[in-house]
Amino acid sequence: MREIADATGMNKSSLQRMLRQPGRWVTAETTQRILGVHSLQKRTTAFVDATGTRRRIQGLAAQGWTLTALGQRIGKDAQQMWSWTHANLVTVAIHELIKELYDELEVAPPPEGPYAVRARRMAVKHGWVPGLCWDDIDDPRERPKGLPKAA
Repeated sequence: MREIADATGMNKSSLQRMLRQPGRWVTAETTQRILGVHSLQKRTTAFVDATGTRRRIQGLAAQGWTLTALGQRIGKDAQQMWSWTHANLVTVAIHELIKELYDELEVAPPPEGPYAVRARRMAVKHGWVPGLCWDDIDDPRERPKGLPKAA
């Protein structure tokens, strides 16, 4: 009960009264707060396929964004970003977080310099491609488009 009270900004006794008197009138605002807790809980505990998350991070690295720079933008460290480049599953919240980051940076120029060069080299070494090579970046069956033919 305390977690719900904290998440909704309501006091615990009010929530307990609502449970004891289910027929009592509840405002739309209170309903939305409580439903929001369920949505938040689902986002942090439900897992989804990590294909899109992996490809978005890898695509940004292929453009020259370092994992450190990406992580700093979302409050994560480079090691966590690296682990997501190899993950099979991620939480809905992480998927959405990386999607927002990608949407913000996919057409933004990365900071230039030796770190951008290293990020691009790392991407080449691991076979990562820019995000624009995907028609549907989240589809695990999709293959990248627009890559140069191997000689």
